Amino acid sequence: MASTTLTYHSSPRVSSSSPLKTNIAFVFNLNHITLSSTTHLRGMTETLNLLVRQKIPFLLVPTTSYTSSELQAAVMNKKFHIRSIDARQVVPASRVIIATHPFAKLVPKLAEKNVLVIGGSENEIREEAFQLGFTKVITTSDIFKAQPWPNKYASSLGEDHHNRIGLPLPTEQLKIEAVLVFDTPRDWLLDLEVVMEVLLSEQRSMGTEEGVDESEGVNTGGYRGIGQPKLFFSHVPDHSQPRKLTQRDVAEALNAKWRNRTQGSRIKFSVCGR
Repeated sequence: MASTTLTYHSSPRVSSSSPLKTNIAFVFNLNHITLSSTTHLRGMTETLNLLVRQKIPFLLVPTTSYTSSELQAAVMNKKFHIRSIDARQVVPASRVIIATHPFAKLVPKLAEKNVLVIGGSENEIREEAFQLGFTKVITTSDIFKAQPWPNKYASSLGEDHHNRIGLPLPTEQLKIEAVLVFDTPRDWLLDLEVVMEVLLSEQRSMGTEEGVDESEGVNTGGYRGIGQPKLFFSHVPDHSQPRKLTQRDVAEALNAKWRNRTQGSRIKFSVCGR
């Protein structure tokens, strides 16, 4: 597929007093215009507001986020600072097209199992997992909060953050059936460390580590991977993206830690989306 270079120019001088008469409509792939959770391509705010003022139809397609259309519409209005003269919501849910979530196929098997979810800000990924049908959702903040302080986990966001949003763990002897990476972490230090502990656990039990057997795990540093949790990603791009961290970067970071721990073996994971 040929690449496209976007060049930003100053906003076109179009009067907002009278809408343009046109049959044109636009569809925006949000994965291509957002650079991170807080930044986006220069000029997008002006462009969307111009379309609103001129009453030109447009659709927003989030390709790596699968929350409800209503929630995504609210996020888009806030992110792009879109305004309308009568103060109504200018990006209604009908303008946001949501694809089927890649993890939907895992719900029948994991709905009643403990799953560790990774990504997003605050508790948005926990809520997204609940919406999909997972009923026993654990976050790294929950695990952080459950540990006595001084904590054995490093964190780039700090104790207060995780104690505020973390929830009590369902049991003292927690077993994690699978790790689901919804999005890039907000606390890379904590999330990578917890995921590694889960993957190296014995029979999926947090706080344990599978015994090393040099005779049976010659190519994996002795780790056999018997009964360990499965690792799933919702979307791993084919290539790294400049100025934007993606789930590919999460996979590469975990793989580097895994190779170091297991004498060079590659980490195993599945990608549910495209």
